[in-house]
Amino acid sequence: IRMSQWRPKCVGVLLLASRVHAAPTMVHVRPSNGSGDFIVSGMQATGTGALPQGDLALVYGGTACVPLEGQIGLARDLGSGGRPIALLVARGVCPFDLKMRHALTYGAHALFVLDTLQGEYAAQNGSNALIHAGEAVLLDPCIVDCAAGEGEVDARTVTPPALLQGLRGACGSTCASQLCAYAGAAVEPAGEASVGLQRKVCCVRDHTIDMSFPKAISGGHFVPALFLPFSASQALGDALGVWSIPETQGTTPLPASARLSARPGPS
Repeated sequence: IRMSQWRPKCVGVLLLASRVHAAPTMVHVRPSNGSGDFIVSGMQATGTGALPQGDLALVYGGTACVPLEGQIGLARDLGSGGRPIALLVARGVCPFDLKMRHALTYGAHALFVLDTLQGEYAAQNGSNALIHAGEAVLLDPCIVDCAAGEGEVDARTVTPPALLQGLRGACGSTCASQLCAYAGAAVEPAGEASVGLQRKVCCVRDHTIDMSFPKAISGGHFVPALFLPFSASQALGDALGVWSIPETQGTTPLPASARLSARPGPS
């Protein structure tokens, strides 16, 4: 979990230039295991060129904050299919520009960034060290909406992976994103008989980000980049087994292909 200074208050409506509502790019995913096609939507980053046409092979690259295996790894991952590759990476830990640089070095034809709660939490004491999941607080309290769903969890039983995957189901069935995050700071319960460390959790708002790649775009070295919000990222990650892949594994070909469309509906 990446640490930074915690901002404890959410006042008014969240208005950030990077969080926008724009026409979606549809991703038509075709799993090769026969589980059925599905569609998720995301937003292409401004200035990253035309969307690739035709079927894309999907490869997962972790956070892509360290160099991947380069062209040799790309040739291996392409196999005999010969299709262009979309590199899927998890948001967080490092800037978007670094993920783009490593995608280019790897030889990807498109970059898909999966939104996660990685980097949304800070240590309650503001430290920059890795922390136990029970002590985390949100950097931006406006990413949750308690009116859309809330609940409580015993934070001592929460693992960092479960926290970053959204504590699914913990904030009720009315939460549209089906993801939950801590709301407020941890409070030690009073009384010797009390057990656990109860934390309130609220529904995570789905939001779309127009990712910024200033170095890549100014240098003219980029591929089309697509941001997938929380719910789309979780649906795709669940279907393709992304979340069980160790970060240290490098690149992993996924059992699916995808086709992009700038408008809703099957291509």
